[in-house]
Amino acid sequence: MPPIPKDGAKKTFIATLVLWCIAVILIYGTNPLTDKLNMALGTDWKSQNVFLVIGCIAGLGLGATQSACRAMVGYFSPESKSGEFFGLWNLAGKLSAIVGLISLGFLQTFFGLQKAILICAGFFFIAILIIIFVDEKKGRASAVAHEGL
Repeated sequence: MPPIPKDGAKKTFIATLVLWCIAVILIYGTNPLTDKLNMALGTDWKSQNVFLVIGCIAGLGLGATQSACRAMVGYFSPESKSGEFFGLWNLAGKLSAIVGLISLGFLQTFFGLQKAILICAGFFFIAILIIIFVDEKKGRASAVAHEGL
């Protein structure tokens, strides 16, 4: 059984989810944040400029989140079933993109865009709570045990 990487995909995934929570909260508070930055630094930045910087921070999480998830799927997959595991993961990713966009639309309809985005931070936090209970060693041992059958 290969060893779990020192930092592990789980820790990386949690770190990217925390980054997403921070970015979404900053997006929610772009206007007050812009005002505070302008007062503190004596600048005349516009909210859209601050939003672009926050968007760059959020962008750091895009690839890292996907890569950490892919590593976990590969680590938990029995070799003979890796195609099936990655296929299911791919399907789940596409479905979550559809459901996520539709859900954001409904949230925006009921609460407005700004509050709907803040609710997304709550979803990221829920994902952190769920992933905390994932045991990488047990998952890999289960994959190896399946191979031995």
